[in-house]
Amino acid sequence: KAKAKAKKSAPAPQPVAPDTVTVGSDECGKGDFLGPLVVCAARMTPEDAAELLGAGVMDSKALDDKKALALGAYLRERLEHCVVRLDPAEYNPRWRASGNLNELLGDMHAEALRSVTQSGDHVIIDKFAREELMETRLDDLEISLLQRTKGEEELCVAAASIIAREAFLVGMDELSSEWGVKLRKGAGPPADEAAREFLRSFGADRLSEVAKIHFKNMQRVGGGA
Repeated sequence: KAKAKAKKSAPAPQPVAPDTVTVGSDECGKGDFLGPLVVCAARMTPEDAAELLGAGVMDSKALDDKKALALGAYLRERLEHCVVRLDPAEYNPRWRASGNLNELLGDMHAEALRSVTQSGDHVIIDKFAREELMETRLDDLEISLLQRTKGEEELCVAAASIIAREAFLVGMDELSSEWGVKLRKGAGPPADEAAREFLRSFGADRLSEVAKIHFKNMQRVGGGA
């Protein structure tokens, strides 16, 4: 029997049978000037889904940091998952090599999904680019594939988003401790001020170890490009 290709992404969420295993994939850190980019894929059985509905699983953006850390740790214990984390020292060379953030994200999503997906799974990705980008990366898998905006409305994607958020927060704390500078989330004034503090201590040639160099913040803080 020939392998089934990954089905074309549907424009809206499709009903999932009660006995279907779902795998969600989402990222965190894409809009943050400082810190890592993280992708997580999480695999959820129907039994998992019934339990997690009562555990407060929701879109990670609706959680404060303390709740995201606690719920992320719980979900890591409960679900089969894969986290792909790129700190800036690795992220920046890979971003240069790909020439496109969505291409890099596609590689990360594919790596995470291939680690946990099994034949027959229903894979749901929080849509971040044209559908062909992920379809070509997964077309040899025997899965059904859905890419949708507001993917966190799907429980498996919400779980993946929380684990990714936890990994991002842990990464920020680790980098802050390593360099002795409190890194800040986002791409606004708090992140700029943290970057300026880093520059005063370590110089522009080291900023790429904590910052994503293609952000416009680089010019604002005097870090070059």
